[in-house]
Amino acid sequence: MGRRGGPPADLWGLGATLWFAVEGAAPFDRGGPAATLAAILHDPPGDPRRAGPLGPVLLALLGKDPARRPAAPDLQRLLEPLAGAGPGPTVPLRATARLPADGPGWQRPSGSGSSSASGSGSRSAGLAAPTEVLAAPAWTRPLPAGPSPPPARGSAAPAPPRRRRRWGRRLLGGVGLLVALLLLANALGDRDRSAGQDRPAGRAGAAATPGIREPAGDGQFEFVVRSVRCGLRRVGPELARRTPQGRFCLVAVSVVNVGTEARDFAAGQQRLFGADGRRHSVDAAATAANGSLQLLHSLVNPGNRVVGTLVYDVPPRMRPARMELHDSPFSRGVTVDLG
Repeated sequence: MGRRGGPPADLWGLGATLWFAVEGAAPFDRGGPAATLAAILHDPPGDPRRAGPLGPVLLALLGKDPARRPAAPDLQRLLEPLAGAGPGPTVPLRATARLPADGPGWQRPSGSGSSSASGSGSRSAGLAAPTEVLAAPAWTRPLPAGPSPPPARGSAAPAPPRRRRRWGRRLLGGVGLLVALLLLANALGDRDRSAGQDRPAGRAGAAATPGIREPAGDGQFEFVVRSVRCGLRRVGPELARRTPQGRFCLVAVSVVNVGTEARDFAAGQQRLFGADGRRHSVDAAATAANGSLQLLHSLVNPGNRVVGTLVYDVPPRMRPARMELHDSPFSRGVTVDLG
């Protein structure tokens, strides 16, 4: 949104990374870049279904207001109990009785009914491998204690048990690593905290909606609606004259880039609302014919200004109520009262 970056932005990135790690999907993915950017700026992340005790932490990190995200020391205190928690309760394995020699066909050796004590590759008809009752997920089950019973003579040696993956411990170890990184982020945050306190708190009375001839800021742009005039039936010179479907409303604006980087101004992002709440978009052809071609799209460098008149084709009885002016397609915009 054109604001200065700092530790809150880094903590937001940490929250988005953790969300992807535990939920398996990005929190604001909408299938396309424009929709995803709009969701990042305006939509809540949703309900974390797999995060468990991390859920409230993730929602706090992904808050829209940087000032309301937890600071690095507070986040450290939230994550330390999670990093130090042990694995969940486990259920011990239970072995069943061994099956007799005349069990199902898939347990009997092929060929004759007698087994050779010296034959290689033949299976034992008298013993079967013990089976397990899997009463818990694989990553929570402990390995069976004690030595395994020796294989019967003539039977193939059992395969060594596969090493079970300790996903729970790995996840907790990863959280512990993140806590260590947060200690570094805390040190960096202390350095930038004073700079953040020096930022301007905004104009006095910013809570009130600005009106005509009053400055209104969104992102890097400061707008001033200088006048509104409605009722015209044509605009432009004779050879390029434009006539409306209803009537034209002309909104004279001044736009100044008060930021530190160049920014594109586009007329299509500036909306006119009637008293009935309906939104009206700018008439690009009429705006150009009226002599404000520069307002259709201009790159405004820091400190520079563009001035002109936006033209809207509105219904005959439409009464202008407010303007919604935007620094970019994805900004929240600022409202100017036209009453």
